Amino acid sequence: MDKLKIILKIVFSVAVMAFIVSKIDLAALGKVLSSANILLIILSFFVFAPLMLLMVVRWKLLLDIFHKEIPFKDLVSVYWIGLFFSLFLPSAIGGDAVKMYKLSKHHGKPIEVSTSVLMDRIVGLTSLCILSFGSILIFRNSFDFDLAGKIIGGVAFFLFMFYLIIFNVKAVKKIPLVRPLLKFLKIEKIVRNLYLSFNFYFNHFTVLLKAVVVSFACNLIMAFSIYLLALAVGINISVVYFFVIMPIVFMISILPISMSGLGLQDGAYVFFLGQVGVPPALAFSMSLIGHVVRYLTGLIGGIFYLFERDRSRG
Repeated sequence: MDKLKIILKIVFSVAVMAFIVSKIDLAALGKVLSSANILLIILSFFVFAPLMLLMVVRWKLLLDIFHKEIPFKDLVSVYWIGLFFSLFLPSAIGGDAVKMYKLSKHHGKPIEVSTSVLMDRIVGLTSLCILSFGSILIFRNSFDFDLAGKIIGGVAFFLFMFYLIIFNVKAVKKIPLVRPLLKFLKIEKIVRNLYLSFNFYFNHFTVLLKAVVVSFACNLIMAFSIYLLALAVGINISVVYFFVIMPIVFMISILPISMSGLGLQDGAYVFFLGQVGVPPALAFSMSLIGHVVRYLTGLIGGIFYLFERDRSRG
């Protein structure tokens, strides 16, 4: 079943990419890519790559309530290695699993470590949702947000239910058949411990708010990095548009129906930038280079992984 899902994701990504390419003048695409400003691409990389450190700051905020003694440098290594593996695994969650395994193996507390990794993902989604809704409300007359609004609304509903459940123990206890089902599946203890670990954040609401604020900063820096790529391929529009559409594009690209957002991200950029007069060849070129920058950043984690293996052998 897992292999079938992977195959379907690959087929979907290839199909969407092929559709986009079929709508673009390949000669124009080649010309844009060959004449792209290398210095701006490099600058975009040096804006985007250090952003991982800020994401580690967010994760450490969420982890410190359980595991305050873990050094920041250890988290940087684990985070980047997880990012590296996420480039080749079917979904970003695969990279999260690597982070959970490596950190709990060396520092213990697997339930608490897993909770911090998952909550880090939830906080990131929360900040994206807030930014996306703000963009839709402010710029609803400038873009067609119909489909994007439905997707973001679905994610917002999921987040609302998630927070409602983890912060309301009494209500969860009243849900029928939950405990009998968990007992039947023989996972009651694991689920209970994980749930209580999530619920612990209810007493650390300030930490959650700080993590969301850090996440806002991450998203703004990411949008600026993409703006630099836009300038590199000759897209001359206001940086404001990237602060508007980047959170929405990212929300669309994380849908679990493609391989690492391939196709979804590209189609979304072509669609939204096209609404402000950007030709498809330029928007698609920017997105393709964005994938390259992301993979180069992830490969830094491969270097961390190699050094770690060398130390363990020594």
